[in-house]
This record gives sequence, C-alpha cells and structure tokens, in this order.
Amino acid sequence: MVDHTVGHLQQAAVRQLLDQTLTQTMERLGAHIGAIWLVEPDGEVLSPEVGSGVPPQWIKPVLRIRLTTAIPDPRVEAVRERRLVWIGSSEEYARRYPQTLLLIPYPHAVAFAPLVTEAAVWGVLLLAWPHGRPTELNRAEREAIGAAGDRLARLIEGAGEAGHRLLPSPEARYLPRIRRDPVGPAGASAAVGFVSRLPEGGCALTSDGRITFIDRTAADLVGESIPHL
Repeated sequence: MVDHTVGHLQQAAVRQLLDQTLTQTMERLGAHIGAIWLVEPDGEVLSPEVGSGVPPQWIKPVLRIRLTTAIPDPRVEAVRERRLVWIGSSEEYARRYPQTLLLIPYPHAVAFAPLVTEAAVWGVLLLAWPHGRPTELNRAEREAIGAAGDRLARLIEGAGEAGHRLLPSPEARYLPRIRRDPVGPAGASAAVGFVSRLPEGGCALTSDGRITFIDRTAADLVGESIPHL
C-alpha cells in the first residue's frame, strides 16, 4: 500500500520552500509582483502554482497556457528557449506581447526566468517591477534571478526524484505581501496630520482596490464617511 500521507507532507514542505524563495527574491530585488508557473506532467501546459502582489482573480483569464501556442508569450518563450526573457518597459511589453497584456496589470519591467535543470524545464519564475526602475537588469540582478530559478528548479526536481512530483495546485495560491516597515501609533498620527494639511484629498489602496486610508477632503469629494469607505 502506498503511503500518500508522506507524499502530501513532502509536497507541502516543497511548496513552503517555493513560497519562501519567491517572497525572498521579490524582497531582495524590489519586485512588486511575483509568480511561479509549473509545467504539467504531460509537458504541454504551463499552470500557475503561486503568486504574490496581484490578486489571483486579476490574472485568471490567462492562467494556463499550452506550450505549443502560436501566440507570442514570454512564459512560453522562456521555457522553449531555456533563457531569461527580460522586458524593460510597458511599451516594449505591448509591442512584443500585445495578446498577453492581461497577464500583469500595468506592467513596466518584467522578467521571466525558466526553472531548468539538466533533466528538464520545470516551470517559470515571473518578477515584475513598477515604474521608476531602470529598463535594464544589472549583473547582480541577473545573478540573483538565476540563483532563485536554480533553487526553485532543484526543489521541484528533488520532489520528483523522491516519487512525489509537485503538481500545480487546482487553484493558484496567493501569498499576501508582508510589510517589513510597520508604522507605530506616533508615526501614523504624524502621517495623518501631514496629509490633512495638504489642499488635495488623499487615499491609499491595496492591489485589489480596497481603501486602507482616506482623509476628510477625499471622503467629502466622494460623498461618503471615512468609516464607511
């Protein structure tokens, strides 16, 4: 009898390491969006495993893709050619991959790195940056992305060699971003005081459009109370 419990525990441990590698790489490189796709066992389809920085419902229309597609797609290109695909600006993204713009809301600079070992290509790592960063990767960034891709590939390959190949989750998992700079009560009060002195209204939104802060001027402009908003 096969002990499936061992397999589930090992896959859970591998997923935890994948998640840690993804979030640590995003933090180290300053990426605001990250995701991992896995090649399904038939070798024909890329399916999402985990993402961070963008709510999963935003990218559901283009989550899975066949590796035989004729549509230009940076994920497929990274897998087929086993190389890093770098797109330095939103204009370049729109020009090269116009049919995959839904993949990343408001893309600026994006990297797609294949997860490769000598045996196979196991998936793709995506990292995206907001406006304001240089349009080229420097050497340290390329090395960091390559190291993250190598680590992810070895983790996935190791699980397969142990007889517990990591299959894509039925629903793509989402990792919330962890704030590393918590603001205390004094800092929050000072920030509110500063914003309240500005002539324009101000508010802050999460990546899925939820209001996390709004001042009186902005609340009055939309005709709602601050607690309700």
